[in-house]
Amino acid sequence: EKPENGALARCVLEGYVWISCQAVKSSYYSSSTKPSDGPVLLTSATRSIIQLCNVFGWAEYKDVLVDAAEKLCERGKSDIALALVESLAPKNEDKSDRSEICSKLAVAAYDKILASLQATP
Repeated sequence: EKPENGALARCVLEGYVWISCQAVKSSYYSSSTKPSDGPVLLTSATRSIIQLCNVFGWAEYKDVLVDAAEKLCERGKSDIALALVESLAPKNEDKSDRSEICSKLAVAAYDKILASLQATP
């Protein structure tokens, strides 16, 4: 039962990241679109994300969380990506999957930030 529920939760997170990155209509009456801000609401769900990861394993959600941080940085929301990393990081020093994944999240976010700074003339 656990793996199925974990897979379902992963699909929900992946779906949110994907849909939040789609272009949005400028207004209800307009057919023009504008770029989205990405998965900016993840920081408001970190308590639930931490609970999911603690139950089903942090490794199960690593790719989704790293992808979300990268998407935020690509959209100029590096502050939100770093806030996501900070809110998911363990409050004490531990050597668990959680620490390792938060480190990978931070590296992905900083890599995107540095790349965008280097691309700016």
